[in-house]
Amino acid sequence: IAEEIVIAYGINRIEPKIPSFYSKGSLSIRRKVINNLRRLMVSLGSIELYTTVLVNEEINKLFTEKEIIRIKNPVSENYNSIRASLISSVFQVISESKSIKLPAKVFEVGRVAYFENGIREEDRLLYLYIDTEVSFSDALSVLERLFKEIGLEFNLKESYHKYLIKGRQADVYFNGDVIGWIGEIHPEVLERLEIKYPIVGLEIGINKFIDK
Repeated sequence: IAEEIVIAYGINRIEPKIPSFYSKGSLSIRRKVINNLRRLMVSLGSIELYTTVLVNEEINKLFTEKEIIRIKNPVSENYNSIRASLISSVFQVISESKSIKLPAKVFEVGRVAYFENGIREEDRLLYLYIDTEVSFSDALSVLERLFKEIGLEFNLKESYHKYLIKGRQADVYFNGDVIGWIGEIHPEVLERLEIKYPIVGLEIGINKFIDK
């Protein structure tokens, strides 16, 4: 809008002025935390992914119990909702690509959105390990290293997420609050998305790190 106003008024008619105050730009706390997490994940041998915030609604529903935000009149059914979790958009990419060089360690730091007393946005970190054989400990070692590097502590408690294997999953707690999950992806989910190899991973919210 501002650009259109300037064009209509005429940019040559605007007289330049030297600011009367001095300001110095810097990264926000949010951006510093995110950049630090990205560096840590890369140091652990992971490849960073950038996926779209729009995903197929059915895939979105596989990985969340939250109310999904749907897009009105979407251009494509593959992008008809806003991701409520990072794993939904990453799994859509993996499902569509069909071929992956193993072993694969990937991560993404991004924002999700869902309905919870109105629209809520959250910054999250996702890590996935894909190979012919995977185990819960593969993801746990990454989670432990991550928290050690940032100087914080976490706890695990038994969970029952439908997209994870029973007995091989847990909720991740930080300062007494659930911030995410860790576990092995259920074979039925992999089969439905035509993914041939087992996957283990974790996804945690990072807003509490930013607010700390």
